[in-house]
Amino acid sequence: MKKTIIILTLLFFGLEPISAQSKETTLKEIRSEYKTIRNNMDFYIKRSSEIELNTTEGGHVTAYFDNDDLKLIEIIEFGETGKNITQYYFKNKKLFFAFDQQYRYNIPIYNEEFDSNKTTIIEDRYYFHKEKLFLWLDNDKNKVDLTLKANKMIGKKFVDYTKKLKHELKKEEKH
Repeated sequence: MKKTIIILTLLFFGLEPISAQSKETTLKEIRSEYKTIRNNMDFYIKRSSEIELNTTEGGHVTAYFDNDDLKLIEIIEFGETGKNITQYYFKNKKLFFAFDQQYRYNIPIYNEEFDSNKTTIIEDRYYFHKEKLFLWLDNDKNKVDLTLKANKMIGKKFVDYTKKLKHELKKEEKH
């Protein structure tokens, strides 16, 4: 009985998607790849797209390619009371990092009392391994609990959305 418990315990912990040590290694690799992409932005082919976004004031979708290799999709969505900038980073055609910034204005932009200096920015960072969310850092760089089903679903939504975006970009490329 004791052996069975030990074996089951080892199996359970051995099946964890990413061990703590490999999580740190993966995190270093992601941060390194992120820096490489950011440092090479001037060398990438930049394609703006007319993909329809769900926003009140419009938006932009820009994809960055190293030859035919997609490196980044940046989406800027404008609204009356803020804007949202989301960047999706890719390596080998797979999402490995997403950076989301929400700009919240003090008052709608069309109001005379609008003051850009009173804008608050909320940032979230999403780290993926084999397109599975393994780390989410909130605005205060605290880890978000990924054992909660709703939080796990966020990672899947990001991956699914980027697949849709890549499909839309390919469709537009053919036109």
